[in-house]
Amino acid sequence: MWRFLLISCILYRPVTSQHTITAINSSSRGAQWEAHYSHGYDSNSPPSSRDDSTTVKISFKQVSPKFLPGEYRTDLFLNFVLVQEWMDSRLKLNGVETGNQTVMNIDSIKTENAKIHVWKPSLITNPISIGSNLGDQTWLWSDGRLYRTQYLNLHLIKADQEDSSSSTFEYLVDIFSTKEFDDEVKLEFSEWRSISFKVEEEKPTSQIRISGRNGNYTMGYSIGKCEIVEKLGADNFSMKRSCLRWNLKLDRLEPPETGYFSVETNLNITLVIGVSLIIFNLLIFCVLAYKPAGAHAQNAGNAAPIAA
Repeated sequence: MWRFLLISCILYRPVTSQHTITAINSSSRGAQWEAHYSHGYDSNSPPSSRDDSTTVKISFKQVSPKFLPGEYRTDLFLNFVLVQEWMDSRLKLNGVETGNQTVMNIDSIKTENAKIHVWKPSLITNPISIGSNLGDQTWLWSDGRLYRTQYLNLHLIKADQEDSSSSTFEYLVDIFSTKEFDDEVKLEFSEWRSISFKVEEEKPTSQIRISGRNGNYTMGYSIGKCEIVEKLGADNFSMKRSCLRWNLKLDRLEPPETGYFSVETNLNITLVIGVSLIIFNLLIFCVLAYKPAGAHAQNAGNAAPIAA
């Protein structure tokens, strides 16, 4: 009996009258959207039905990896934009016509109060983002699609490796839901460019390189799913939370071979010495060949007369 009550409490979604909207309408010119409040929308519950879960597409944009000077030279720092996309059919725009605006920031929608509240994924990363989460913006399309961006900063510590002298370092980033279980919210990586680096946007390249205090590295990555199981009560009763994993791998670039470096260095030294000797000899020649104009006149006055 107690198990039934526990499951009922977990699966029960309370219907609240706070922060609810029943419709979003477009003005005649389509320049302004207006939300009307009622009991028809629950911002505390995802838009999924009883038989289906809400799918949230995840992507990491403008990723900037870097090593920072410090005690731990293998620590990696990442800053990026976390993008979340999902569909909420409860927020479809009414009165949209061809030529009208089809997307608007949630905070720009006109309401009786300061702003409207819509359901958003409750996500967290492991490791947790450091600093404040800046740039949390949510955009709504007229068909009910939502697009959310958050700027995150992560401090990654390399995963444990058996060979401490290895020139390859691996790092893990997990992202998962903290509020809903996987029967309500499922996370999936976006099908199109789920990971994009900032350097690729500035200058397309086939290989990402970053520099550290102990060398230069190339970065590769893979994406997949992870599993988070939360035990609830006794008798091993548990439920799963949707989780995605981003695996990063750094390979240290080998420096040039010693023999090649030595030959190049010897050639450079020989060239410098040779040029220096040539310049020195030219200076001596110029000094010996140079005679002041007064000396030429004096020598001419002392010369013997030419016989008639």
